[in-house]
Amino acid sequence: LLVVISFVYLALYTNKLLLCFSNVDIFVLGTIKNLFFLVVFIQENIAYKIFPKMILDLNQVSKTFPDGTEALKNITFSLESGDFCVIGGANGSGKSVLMSLIAKLEKPTSGKITTEYAGLVFQEADSQILGETPLEDVCYSLTNTGLKPAAAKEKALKLLEKVGLKKKADYNARTLSGGEKRRLAVASVLTLEPEIIIF
Repeated sequence: LLVVISFVYLALYTNKLLLCFSNVDIFVLGTIKNLFFLVVFIQENIAYKIFPKMILDLNQVSKTFPDGTEALKNITFSLESGDFCVIGGANGSGKSVLMSLIAKLEKPTSGKITTEYAGLVFQEADSQILGETPLEDVCYSLTNTGLKPAAAKEKALKLLEKVGLKKKADYNARTLSGGEKRRLAVASVLTLEPEIIIF
């Protein structure tokens, strides 16, 4: 539709011989022009809500370990931006293996995984905390992305506020509760602006 409207608009706008410049012709030109910009606006600002972006697609994914253990077999599903997915199962059913595959920590034995960048929050949040304080921990991740210290601190405080830890920015990170450590891990993952967050 956008291509057709663009073509008609350009044809009317550039080929003056086709226009008599009557009231009708000017009205038609104006209408097509406005419609053209309306379609562009929809495409850039609204279309992603109507047609969500595909952020994860697994097609017949299997994982078999060297000892012959089959962790996953022919897993197929997809997720779009804004989706919230819960994967449940008994111990040893392959949940952690699946998460590792999505986060690209491991490769599948067969099948295809198409995904945007996925951030992984470990079950043991302590293993993800590198800084002495929440602020230092998040700043560490940000400076590794190339941000200057001042800009990193400003963004780190915003991320800590987002996860409800701004008031504890200067606390000893090891004294945080289990839930707070998980939120700190989330803040650190958010520094890389992932399309997918895996808990």
